Amino acid sequence: MGLRDEFKQVPVDVFEAMGDVVVDGILRQHTVSYVAGGASTVTNVDHTIKIVEDVLTDSELGSGIAETGDRKFLVPSLGLIVTPAPKDSVVINGQVWNVYMVETDPAEALWVLFTRQ
Repeated sequence: MGLRDEFKQVPVDVFEAMGDVVVDGILRQHTVSYVAGGASTVTNVDHTIKIVEDVLTDSELGSGIAETGDRKFLVPSLGLIVTPAPKDSVVINGQVWNVYMVETDPAEALWVLFTRQ
């Protein structure tokens, strides 16, 4: 296991230690395909994830990054076979949150998903 893989394991270990704070969710990726004549088709692919809701900071709210009512979710990258992107959705307990911004750390060990309904 290389150093990068060890960094990616850290959020997984932390999530395991957090117990009930971690919930099961779905990362729903939307793919748009265009066909002749301008028509489009949206395909959804669901990926099961472990997720934790984080608190939006005053800085994120004050700078315009986030608005009141938005949610910020943390997702470990280890075991996730896709890269989250804006326009994806997060589904938790039947509630759908639309991803509008994605951040990560230099090792890409943890995804930070900014969402709104």
